[in-house]
Amino acid sequence: MNSLIPMDAFPQSDYVRGGGLKRMGGKLAGALASKELKENLALAEEVKHYACSHIQFSSNNLARSQLLKDMKAAQDPELRDAISAVELSIDTIRALKLSWEKRHPDQVGTINEMIHGAIIAERYRVGNCEEITQTGCKYILDHRDEEHIRDKRVEMFAIVGSDHRFMVIGRPEDSDPNDVRTWKDAAINDAWIATVSPARSQLFGIFGYDPKLGHHLMPVLEIPRFGADPHGSSS
Repeated sequence: MNSLIPMDAFPQSDYVRGGGLKRMGGKLAGALASKELKENLALAEEVKHYACSHIQFSSNNLARSQLLKDMKAAQDPELRDAISAVELSIDTIRALKLSWEKRHPDQVGTINEMIHGAIIAERYRVGNCEEITQTGCKYILDHRDEEHIRDKRVEMFAIVGSDHRFMVIGRPEDSDPNDVRTWKDAAINDAWIATVSPARSQLFGIFGYDPKLGHHLMPVLEIPRFGADPHGSSS
């Protein structure tokens, strides 16, 4: 694991490096945000911190291309080998997850699959967007009894057509999953790029999302509220 590249060592995209989304989650949100949005952003930051501290290595494709361009990784054997080691570790945990899915086909897309994915990712401390989001979702599930978490709606979202996962906190029940303008005071936690932002701020867009390419947003898992059974019954 010593040869792996930490997530925070990867260069970030221009809009993240420039602080655009972070500004929306920081000073601007602090000045203009409602109480609900501030709570959602604070929880998103809490979850992001946990996930990023437990999943420390990632084969961030965006970052990898930036490394190859800016740092000439192709001529740097040590860096190239480090990237390869990350990718090999990602392949390992994905193989373990696939093996579990084959043994438990009825559990695919369930809370149990999320928990299993998070446990494997934390064990190896490696993961991409899906694994780091699963780790954050497990954190929510494990802390549902805490006052500031128990009533929050928390979902794992997918960008269909772009193969990306992220967390949404506080999306209204009557909102349109594919239209962030209806999400009101929801917060987006995209821990893979270490970013938290108000959903409706969308000045810079969701990472990896481009409706012009036919992408659409879809919730793939909602974390049960406090007192609810993962299988749907109430306690």
